[in-house]
Amino acid sequence: MKEVRTGIERAKSTSGGAVRKAAIAVLRGVDSGQTVDAALLPVSLIGADRATLQWLVLGTLREFLSVQTLSAKLLRKAWREEDADLGFLLSLALFELRHGQRPAFAVVNDWVEMTETVKKPWARGLMNAVLRRYLREREVLDTALVDRDLGHPAWLAARLRAAYPQDWPAIAAANNCAPPLWLRVNTQRVDPGAYRR
Repeated sequence: MKEVRTGIERAKSTSGGAVRKAAIAVLRGVDSGQTVDAALLPVSLIGADRATLQWLVLGTLREFLSVQTLSAKLLRKAWREEDADLGFLLSLALFELRHGQRPAFAVVNDWVEMTETVKKPWARGLMNAVLRRYLREREVLDTALVDRDLGHPAWLAARLRAAYPQDWPAIAAANNCAPPLWLRVNTQRVDPGAYRR
C-alpha cells in the first residue's frame, strides 16, 4: 500500500504533464507490439517522475480489461483508429481515479488537459463528461466489473479453471494485485545488515 500512496503523491509533481504524456506514449508502444520495458526505455524521466510513470502504466496494463470494460460502458461508441491515444488517455485516467489518492477533481482536470497535449482539443468536453460520469456512477460501474473471468482474458481464465478448479479464484485475485517490491543488495559494496539499518 505504501508504494501506491507514494506513486499517487508523486503525480502531484510539477512535471505531471510530462509523466502523463509519457504514459500515453508507452501505452501506444505496447499497443503496437513493444514490450513494456522496450516502450519505457526511451523515456527520459527519472526519480519520482519515472516511478509515477511506471505505477500508472503497469497498473493500467494490469487492469486493462477492467478499464476497457468501463470505457465501453461510458462511451456511446468506440474510438476511431486515429483517436487511439484518447483511448489510452481514458484508460490511464480511469486507473488513477480508481486507485489514486489525489482528489478526483484534480485527476479529472489533469487528464482533461491532456486532450490539448495529444492535439485533440475537440475531445476536451467529451473526456470531462465521461470522467465525471464515472465518478457519479462509480459504485454501480465498479460493482458490475466483477465478472466470471475475474479480470482475466477468457482463454487464460479457462485454463486456470481447468488446471486449478478449486484454487483458480485465489490465483486470479493474486494476479490482479500489484507485485511486492524486491530489492537486491550488491554485497560487494554494502553489507545487507548495514543496508537494512
